[in-house]
Amino acid sequence: MKKVFSLFIAVALLVSGCYKDDIDDLKDRCDALKTEQERQAQALATLQNALQNLLTVTNVTPVADGWKITFSDNTTVDLKHGKDGDDAPYIVQINMVDGNVVFEFSEGEPMVIPMTENFACSIVGVTTVEYFEYGATKVFTIAQSGVKNIAVTRPDGWRVSVNGNTLTVTAPANDHPFAERSGTVSVIATGDHATAIAAMRVFAWDWDENYVIDFEHPHMLSYLAGPTAYGENLYSTYTGANRYIGYDDPSGLYMMIHEAWGAVDFWNGGIAISQWNDMVTEGFANQLSVYHSGGYGGSKTFAVVNRGFDDPPAISFNDGETERTFDHFWVANSAYAALSMIYGDGFGAKIFSYDDQDWFKLTITAFDKDENPTGVPVEFYLADFRTTASPGIITDWTKVDLVPLGNRVHTVKFDVQSSDVGDWGMNTPAYFCFDNLAIRK
Repeated sequence: MKKVFSLFIAVALLVSGCYKDDIDDLKDRCDALKTEQERQAQALATLQNALQNLLTVTNVTPVADGWKITFSDNTTVDLKHGKDGDDAPYIVQINMVDGNVVFEFSEGEPMVIPMTENFACSIVGVTTVEYFEYGATKVFTIAQSGVKNIAVTRPDGWRVSVNGNTLTVTAPANDHPFAERSGTVSVIATGDHATAIAAMRVFAWDWDENYVIDFEHPHMLSYLAGPTAYGENLYSTYTGANRYIGYDDPSGLYMMIHEAWGAVDFWNGGIAISQWNDMVTEGFANQLSVYHSGGYGGSKTFAVVNRGFDDPPAISFNDGETERTFDHFWVANSAYAALSMIYGDGFGAKIFSYDDQDWFKLTITAFDKDENPTGVPVEFYLADFRTTASPGIITDWTKVDLVPLGNRVHTVKFDVQSSDVGDWGMNTPAYFCFDNLAIRK
């Protein structure tokens, strides 16, 4: 009887394992389908944007499973064949008819965009947002071909001029009563039956006595981790829009993802910008969520730090010279780490308890521009079960004083340690979140 029972258990486990594999496979296929549908919708939105902005097509290149389209503002989009069963309309064919590019979809009317060869206009070397100190001037180069006339638009208070291939932009003075701090500078080029718009976001700033990085400016939308809480756009395999490798703040601080083996990927460690707040889903697929309803003070956006495997993630002034006093920031647990400490996980992480006096600690160190340590390290326990009076797992945004780091800080590095350590190192997911980083002169 005991052998029969043992056989029954073995078969049950085998069936259970197969069932789980089937469920996992179905989930992977659903995720892939969702990603493909999002990609199709994004491609369609790009075409609609080209129509609305009177762009033309300058090149159509066949690629694997579709076409690469280049527009007159030098932007590109990859359009891939869809397949039967797709919910969203998909591209089935592209034809050249009477100087137009005709995009045929599985549903609805074709979309027609004029094609003009040897016509283009773009601003060379611009980043997602160009930052200006108040009153500062920057000069850019315009790459153009087949252009007959150029006009410009600008935010209130900004000065913009074009002379040949040179674009000059001047930010408003700090005391300008009607100036806009940010906006879009657009170069509108026209040729024979063609229009191209080259645009860049601009942002004016100045050091206040207490400058706060709160990640809430509208330009942050282009940096957000997505399209899911896993953050596919943080990896070199991502081919969609808004590929993220780091964030340049107006303060001059750069928050980066580490490069390893020739690729900039988040699993190597780094800092991402997020609005994800799934407090239920356990595991790596939810690595970009905060264990809270959102950012500090009811905001949406915050930073997520992954310790990675090599050097600790860092924020540093990108000019190699600036040194400031870091006053404070607000810290919270990531959902990935918090749920692992609450429930344990399949990778060996344990449930944290007062019986075992567990802890999960953030250590912050600082360095001057010559890479010499400054001040003293700051420690903060993201989870503390060392005594019965300890707070356990932190579940709210908590202010951390950074003044002990010193007043000549150029680089700040983040490290995490845990009492839960296995044969391969720390079992607790090495993540935390921060928001509202305050810096002083």
